[in-house]
Amino acid sequence: DLVAYTPREIQLDVEALPPGRGLGVDRPLLMPAYRSVILVPVGSDANSQITGRVALADGRPVALAALQIWPMDGDRTPVDVFTTRKGGFTTPPLRPGRYQLRKPGEATALAQYVIAPDHAGLMDVGTVVLKEDSP
Repeated sequence: DLVAYTPREIQLDVEALPPGRGLGVDRPLLMPAYRSVILVPVGSDANSQITGRVALADGRPVALAALQIWPMDGDRTPVDVFTTRKGGFTTPPLRPGRYQLRKPGEATALAQYVIAPDHAGLMDVGTVVLKEDSP
């Protein structure tokens, strides 16, 4: 019942989603053409989030700093993250694989993480201590 050439956002509700799989985009925007068929892929293995804290060597939090999570496998597009006033950060959902935490524009990793294929949920990595005085 979708009208052709009219963008329509739909809400997905999947009852039998296998364990360890996320829904992915739960409100896809459909763009039906005349007499078209639309396939909506459901499910994602991006089920883990990295959470941690960034601090200076003296223990002060690195507040409101921009950082990037770089995937070392597959698509190597960085994910931007920001620290809170207390230095905390949480990534969006990530797929299993190897990742590096970096400052934007720098190739040196501040920390490296591995998300196992069977992991789901939050992965607390503790505190990353910067050796420098600024993020």
